[in-house]
Amino acid sequence: DGAKRGQGIAAALMEGILEEFSHDPGIKIVKLEVNADQLGAKNLYTHFGFVPKGEPYLLPLGDGIDHQIIAMESLLI
Repeated sequence: DGAKRGQGIAAALMEGILEEFSHDPGIKIVKLEVNADQLGAKNLYTHFGFVPKGEPYLLPLGDGIDHQIIAMESLLI
């Protein structure tokens, strides 16, 4: 829903998730994948220290169209 964009909801969720993960000594790296077309999501993940890992690849998503996917990861300190 476009009306919810820009309110910091995704950032708050990501912050909470990473905070929770940081309390588990078994979790050293957090990995995720993002659709390259989702610039807002990519920027959010970059803000939280995620960096691209490996080469982008194509994956058909729910619309049946191949989309470029970027794997990203962040080290927990």
